[in-house]
Amino acid sequence: VFEWTPAALADVWSETFPELEQRDLLGPAHAHPRGVPGAAPGSKSGKQRDLFESRARDALERLLAASGQRIVKLATGHDWPELALAGDNRLVSALVRGLPSGASVDIVPLPRIEQWRSPGELAALVAPAIADAREQRTTRLVRRVLEAAGGSCSRGLRETLAALADRRVDTLLVPGDRPIVGRSGAAGSLAAPGDVPPGQTAAGLVDDPMLADAMIAQALAARAAVVVLSQECARMLDDDVAALLRY
Repeated sequence: VFEWTPAALADVWSETFPELEQRDLLGPAHAHPRGVPGAAPGSKSGKQRDLFESRARDALERLLAASGQRIVKLATGHDWPELALAGDNRLVSALVRGLPSGASVDIVPLPRIEQWRSPGELAALVAPAIADAREQRTTRLVRRVLEAAGGSCSRGLRETLAALADRRVDTLLVPGDRPIVGRSGAAGSLAAPGDVPPGQTAAGLVDDPMLADAMIAQALAARAAVVVLSQECARMLDDDVAALLRY
């Protein structure tokens, strides 16, 4: 298991599966009369080898499936929203079957990767699939905001700032290529342009052309997730901020 960064893949966890011992299935002595092909000690039939390889692969699939719970726990502990899987399709499918239902991680299938490549080369090969998976995940979040009813989300700067002040934000969505302009105070209060938060005075506020940075800091301090939107996702929200709320 590797952790992906744009620069390289870092080895996080590995496990060596035990090798199965191959034994010849000779049967009783009368089944192998002297002089019959295949009766000599050490001779192996193609059928036996095929049977052994089939049993070995089945055993490996069971071991991979049994590792699913541990791998999801590892992903959760590292805050990985995606889990990219590469290798033999049958073995990858076995691992996916072992993942617990409802796991909060997106599965990203990858083509077979040559392990002889350097960590930097591997990171570059994995990057497009990771970026595509993150964009799809962000698009789903934006659609949740657009389709949300009642008080399950906030849209626009004023609503989102009010939710941040009440620590109700679960996931903050911020456009990545558009500055958010507003006002901020020394006590950490944030406001939309022209607004004065309760308990504050206009004299205690200054214009803040980088209000998004302060919003992100407040969200992280409240243990909320922060998603920086691509241009396409930001356009879906009219290039404004939004949030999914805890309550």
